[in-house]
Amino acid sequence: MFFIHLLKSFQCHYILLICVLSFSLNAQKKSLNYYLPNIEYDESIQTPEEYLGYQIGEWHISHDQLLAYSKYLSSASKRVKLKEYARSHENRALINLIYTSEENQDNIEKLREDHLKESNGKYNKKAPLVLYQGYSIHGNEASGSNAAMLVAYYLAAGKDSKITQLLKNNIVIIDPCYNPDGLQRFSTWVNMHRSKNLNPDENDREFSEVWPGGRTNHYWFDLNRDWLLLVHPESQGRIRNYHYWKPNVLTDHHEMGKNSTFFFQPGVPSRTNPNTPQKNQQLTEDIAQYHMKALDKIGSEYFMKKRFDDYYYGKGSTYPDANGAVGILFEQASARGHLQEKDGGLLSFPFAIRNQVTTSLSTQEAVLDMRNKLKKYQVEYYKNRNKRASENPVKGYIFYDVDSIKLNGFLNLLNTHNIVFNQTTINFKKNKKSFPKRKSYVVSLNQKEYTLAKTIFEKVNSFGDSIFYDVSSWTMPLAFGLEYESLKSDELTQIQKSFSKRPMATRLTKFPIAFESPTKKDTSANRTPKIAMLVGNGISSYEAGELWHTLDHRFDIPITKIDIDRFRNSKKLNKYDVLILPSGRYNSLDSTNINELNTWIRDGGKLVAIGSSIRWLERSSLLDVTFKQREGKDPKTGEVKYYSTEVSRNANVIGGAIFEARMDLDDELTVGYHKEEYHCFKKGTHFIEEPKSDSIDVIIRYTDSSLSSGYASKSNQEMANNSPALVRQNLGKGKIIAFMDSPVFRGYWYNGFRLYLNAILN
Repeated sequence: MFFIHLLKSFQCHYILLICVLSFSLNAQKKSLNYYLPNIEYDESIQTPEEYLGYQIGEWHISHDQLLAYSKYLSSASKRVKLKEYARSHENRALINLIYTSEENQDNIEKLREDHLKESNGKYNKKAPLVLYQGYSIHGNEASGSNAAMLVAYYLAAGKDSKITQLLKNNIVIIDPCYNPDGLQRFSTWVNMHRSKNLNPDENDREFSEVWPGGRTNHYWFDLNRDWLLLVHPESQGRIRNYHYWKPNVLTDHHEMGKNSTFFFQPGVPSRTNPNTPQKNQQLTEDIAQYHMKALDKIGSEYFMKKRFDDYYYGKGSTYPDANGAVGILFEQASARGHLQEKDGGLLSFPFAIRNQVTTSLSTQEAVLDMRNKLKKYQVEYYKNRNKRASENPVKGYIFYDVDSIKLNGFLNLLNTHNIVFNQTTINFKKNKKSFPKRKSYVVSLNQKEYTLAKTIFEKVNSFGDSIFYDVSSWTMPLAFGLEYESLKSDELTQIQKSFSKRPMATRLTKFPIAFESPTKKDTSANRTPKIAMLVGNGISSYEAGELWHTLDHRFDIPITKIDIDRFRNSKKLNKYDVLILPSGRYNSLDSTNINELNTWIRDGGKLVAIGSSIRWLERSSLLDVTFKQREGKDPKTGEVKYYSTEVSRNANVIGGAIFEARMDLDDELTVGYHKEEYHCFKKGTHFIEEPKSDSIDVIIRYTDSSLSSGYASKSNQEMANNSPALVRQNLGKGKIIAFMDSPVFRGYWYNGFRLYLNAILN
C-alpha cells in the first residue's frame, strides 16, 4: 500500500509539473481575440504583433517600442494624431494619441474650444466629450502600458459601429505611459530574466527587482503623488496638457499584489475628499456597472468600495475630481514578470493585460452611453462653484515672501493649475502680519478653479475617517513657508478695489525652478563639501530620491550615492566631508562599520540623518537620544505596557500631516530664515524625548499645540508637542545633525530646502 500511495503521489506531482510546463510554454502566446473584440479590423494597419514581431504579453514592451508603434499608428490611421507634451528626466517623450473621426480631425481645434466652453458653464450638445485614458504611472505596473498598445490599435483599426459612434461625437486621448523612465527600467529587468520555459516560482530573480525598482521615475519619485505638487517635468507637462483638454473622464491604470483580484472605483466612501461632490461618486458607480458586466463576461473577479480612497488630490484618479471630471482608478493583480505563482494557481501577464484592456473598453462604452450625463455634470460643476464659494466664510487668501525664488515657485504652481491670482496695490495687515503692496498676491476663491484653489490653501483638521491611503494634508503655502492669511468678504473687497483694471503682468520663472545655494553667501567655506549618501536595500528610495533631487536638480551640487552593500565592506568615508542617511534600516552595518563611522565623525565628519535612520543611530550608541514610547494595556492581563511608536497601526499612523514648530534663529543651521515659525511635514511616528546630554542642541522644536493641518491621533499630538524636531550633537571635531522629518518632503517642501543646505554646508 505504501508503494502504491507513493506512486500515486509521484504521478500527481508529475502531472502538475507537466501542466505548469505546458502552461508556461504556451500561455503567453495569445490571439488578438483573447484581448480584443472579434470584429473586423483594417488589414492595412499592422497589429502590435505584426509590428513588434511578438504578441503583446509574450515580452514586456519597452518604452522605445511603445513610442515607435504609437508613431506608426499616427501615420497609418487618419483617426489618430500623436502629440508630444513633455520629456522625462532621461529625455524620453511623453505622448498623447488623440482619437476622433477623420472629419473631426480636420476641425479638432474648434471642437476642443467648444468643449472648453462647457467648463465655463455653457452646455453645448454638439461639443465633444473628452475621455483621457492613462497607463502605468508606476513603471513596474506594466500591464497598463502593454494594454494601451492594444487599445490604441483597436481605436485605429477597428471597423465597428461602436467605435464609429464613439469617435463621431467624442475625443479619446490615450496616454500610453505616464512614466517612461520607470517602464524602461522595469521592462529591461523582467525581459533580461525571462526564461524560454517560463518559471512561475516566486523566488526567481525575475520577480525581485534590484533597488530601487521600476516603480519610480529617474529620481526615484512616485509620480502618482506629484499631480498637485508638480516637481517633475512629467507632471508639469501632464497638468498643462490636462487643462488644455479638460477631460470629462480620466482613467488611471495600476497594479497591486498578485493575490488580489481587480479593483475599480468608487473607493471607500468615508474616505472621499469632502470637496468632491457626491454626484461625482454616483457617476463613478454608474460607470462601474459597465466594468462589472465586461469582467463578468470574461470570468474575472473584482471588487470596489474597499482599500483605496479618493482623498488626496495629488493622484491621477483624484485630481480630475477637483476639476469637474470623473477620475477612475483601476488596480490589477500584478504578475511582476511573465508568469508567477499566486495563492491557488498561476497569474499570467496576458491575463493581467486582458483585464486592463477590458476595462478600458468598458469605460469607452460607458462614456458613449452616458455622454450627456457626464457633459452636464462638468457644466453644472463649474456653474455651482459660485454657490460653493458663497457658502465658504473664507473668500480668498493673501500671501507674500521676502524670498522671490520661493514666491515665484509658488506662482508658477498656481499658474500651471489654472488658478487666477492678482498682485496687490495697497499695503495690508492682518494678525500682526504685513503684506506689502506690489510684492504680495491675492487668490480669490470666487473663480473657475474654486476647488483646486481651496485645497491648495486650506488647513484641514476635521475628518470623516482616521485611516488614509496617503497623506491627510498638503497645505501649499506652509510647504513654501509663505506669509499668508485667509480673507473675509470685506477684507477681500478692500484689496480688490485697488486692483488695476488691466490684467496683471507677472514675470514668472518657468519650470523647473532652480536655486542658487542660499548658504554659499553665508558661509566662510571656500569649497562645496564632498557629499555622499547611502542608498540600497533597506533604505527608503523615495526619501533618498528627494534628497538627491534637491541637491542635484535644485542646487547643482553633486552627490555620491553609495550602495550600502559596498559601503559595509570597505572604508569609503575618508574622501567625504558629509554623509547623509535617509530613512531606512541599517542593520546590515556591523560593529566594525559603526566604529569606523564613529571615528570618521570624531575626526571632523558630518553625519546628516533623516527620519527612521535616527533610530539606528540611537541603537548603535552614536546619537545620545531616547525615543518616546506609547502607553498601552495588555489585552489579556490589563497590565500597562510601553511600546515603540515605530509599530503604530491604523488610527495611530501619521500618513502625512503638517506640524508647526519654532526654530532658533541664532543658530548656524537657520541662517537665512527670518521668522521663528516653521512647518514640518511629518510622516511616521518618530518622536524623541528632551535630550539630557550637554553635547546636543535642539535647533527646532514642535510647538505646544503643534498639529497645524492634517490627521494625527490625540496621543501622537501629545507626543509631538514641545518635542525636538531637529537636533545637533557635537562629537569630537564632527557632528551629527538629525532631522525627525524630511526637510524636502516629496521635493516640494520649499521652506526646508535652505535648512537642508545649511545642514550640509554650514
